[in-house]
Amino acid sequence: MGCGSIGTRHIRNLIALKAHHVVACEVDSNRASHARQEFGIQVFFSLDDALQSTPDGVLICTPPALHLAVICRAVQAGCHVFIEKPISNVSAGLEDCLSEAESRSLVTFVGYNWRFHPHFQRMKRLFEEEAIGNILCARVNCGQYLPDWHPREDYRRGYSARKSLGGGILLDSHELDYLTWFLGKPKVVLCATGKISDLQIETEDTADIVLRFDQGIQASVHLDYLQRPAGRSYEYFGSSGTILWSLGDGLSVYKAASGRWETISDPAGYDLNSTYVDELRHFIGCVRDREKPLIDGRRGKYVLDLVLAAKKSAEEQRAVALQED
Repeated sequence: MGCGSIGTRHIRNLIALKAHHVVACEVDSNRASHARQEFGIQVFFSLDDALQSTPDGVLICTPPALHLAVICRAVQAGCHVFIEKPISNVSAGLEDCLSEAESRSLVTFVGYNWRFHPHFQRMKRLFEEEAIGNILCARVNCGQYLPDWHPREDYRRGYSARKSLGGGILLDSHELDYLTWFLGKPKVVLCATGKISDLQIETEDTADIVLRFDQGIQASVHLDYLQRPAGRSYEYFGSSGTILWSLGDGLSVYKAASGRWETISDPAGYDLNSTYVDELRHFIGCVRDREKPLIDGRRGKYVLDLVLAAKKSAEEQRAVALQED
């Protein structure tokens, strides 16, 4: 559902994975025509018509503000669902939808593709092994100049630029998923957001978040639509070492006991599209073989709740305590 840049990527990857039968649904006639011509697949203009083809799964690649309605309709039709992040831009109604999916034994999966990058999986193991001792603090940076994201498109028309479509840097939410995957769930969030550039957008272009965890761990996250060139980096400081990762420079681990750095480069010839292929392969495995989703709808709802708490903190200019499970 949706044939923009991410929808087109998923169609291409599904075909490469030899999915039995792929159809698309797209209300924009230009995008529909492009998908039909490039991939030779059937394209519907109505979700109800597309669901008449009785798909096993629906990949939801629309703007976030449209996610919830499509999730609920797909679940009612008995389909497993893959939802591009974030799971939604609002929480109202999401609990009922997820509960219905669970009652029907349907898979819900949220597309945080970086979890499938070998360096992110390696970092997860390093934290589980306490390779740098107790984590004390962390610093995360992610930014890219918004017009550079999809240079062939008008950034002002994209969902990121529009409140009504669920845009804004906070809802991109990748870093909040990965950080809490590594460190666990924070107890308190403090956030400041702003529109500080001359970009022609309705949404915030900058966010700075402080998260406080158990045992006094504190993490800061900076997000923006401004950085040129694009930057993505993580720093984790522990009682006996440091873990650094940045896009293009790879993963580095310092252990105080040896006084040495270990550098782990990307695998030779590694293509970032592999993260998207691997998450699709995982989703298909969840549908066919009942594997447990790495990022299910409940996890997606948790990240959304964290985003909404950060928004509340920014609006009310105060720290917000997060609810216990």
